[in-house]
Amino acid sequence: MDYNSLLLIFCSAGVIQSLFLSIYIFSSKNIQPVERVLLGSLLLAITLRLVKSIGWYFFDINDDVFLNIGFAAHGFIGALLVIYFAHKSTRLRNIFSRLLILLPGMLLLIATPFLTLSNFWYAGGYQALLYYTIVTLLISAYFLRVIYSERKIYFPWYRNLFLGVSVFCISYFTNYIFGLNPYITGPVVYSIVIYMI
Repeated sequence: MDYNSLLLIFCSAGVIQSLFLSIYIFSSKNIQPVERVLLGSLLLAITLRLVKSIGWYFFDINDDVFLNIGFAAHGFIGALLVIYFAHKSTRLRNIFSRLLILLPGMLLLIATPFLTLSNFWYAGGYQALLYYTIVTLLISAYFLRVIYSERKIYFPWYRNLFLGVSVFCISYFTNYIFGLNPYITGPVVYSIVIYMI
């Protein structure tokens, strides 16, 4: 078995684990309803992003709708993390303010049938998405600090979630913006992180 096949199996295992965890959270009665929706949706968005990355990298899938759904999912990841952390803190109680951060992901999802690599993503769209994700991670870091002051007993869970999502998203940023790491780093890193979480 060659290196690429092993890499595909490893990344696919991460996708399956993430999907199962998402389904478990959505169906769990031990988690509050709002948290179920936020955490389950976050893991589902990451799963869709992983599927897009694996499909494009290993199978050369270039269908615009397939790619756009993966990119839209990427647009939801940081935003859902912000909303989840905001929900767990005493700040940002205004529901409109929380939902506003989902707007870029929703617009990308609506525009899925119309966007292409040449007319949008390679024309600055992907770069904008990556920078937007970094902004949401910075906002999440702020709320993580608030959570630390309020919920020290549960802090390791929030910290690990933040670190896992951040490393995953930053790997795409450093790949495309700086060319520092291979594209497949994101799925590989996440496959490790999901088992740690």
